[in-house]
Amino acid sequence: MKHCLRLASVLLLLPLSSGCVLAIGNKGQAASPKLGATEEVDEEIVEAERELALAKLDLALAQKKSEHALAEKREGVEQKRAARAAAAKELQLFQAVTRPHKLAAADIELDDAKRDVWEAEQELEELRAMYAKEQFAERAKELVLGRGEKSLALAKRKLELAQAERAALESGELAQHATKLAEELRQADVEQQFAQNEVALAELEAHAELEKARGELAAKERALVKAKTGAKDGEKSDKDGAQAGAKAGA
Repeated sequence: MKHCLRLASVLLLLPLSSGCVLAIGNKGQAASPKLGATEEVDEEIVEAERELALAKLDLALAQKKSEHALAEKREGVEQKRAARAAAAKELQLFQAVTRPHKLAAADIELDDAKRDVWEAEQELEELRAMYAKEQFAERAKELVLGRGEKSLALAKRKLELAQAERAALESGELAQHATKLAEELRQADVEQQFAQNEVALAELEAHAELEKARGELAAKERALVKAKTGAKDGEKSDKDGAQAGAKAGA
């Protein structure tokens, strides 16, 4: 009789035990998705932090590259400015010193040639006057006067050469050199302006790159804040759900 009562008790408790096991199993299955969601949120935060760190590095790199590029361009401007100043100084020196000095030297040679002609003319005139008054051998007279005439002719040729060289110096060599220096100065002006334009362009490009990097950094910061906010909201939701379940169980 006792065995029959024990068997009946086991049979009555069996459905209740099965329900408890099923409830426990369901509770374990329900907790698993919550754990997976938490891990996913944590991964999003880690990824957002990593991307934010990379964005900061990109911004720092962009700043360094911009500073380096601008430094190179500005150094180029300084070099062109120095070259332009040197060209201007050379042209000024040529016009103020070199050209007048060379022309003065040519004028001295020209004046010297004119003096030689004048002296030769005076000497020849004196010889002619002397031989016209006194009685000298005809042969000696011809020799002396011939030498005087040749000296005068040579002096005149030297004068003509000095005049031609002086004219060629002023209108040829000096004029060409002045034109060359003026062209070098003009080219230096162009190169300096071009270098300044490159600096302005580099500044615009640097500004654009930095603004882009700052925008990406701000986006990564917002993404991190969003991920952390989502994690907090998820934790609050889980906490509220747990509290509601506890109240319902009570």
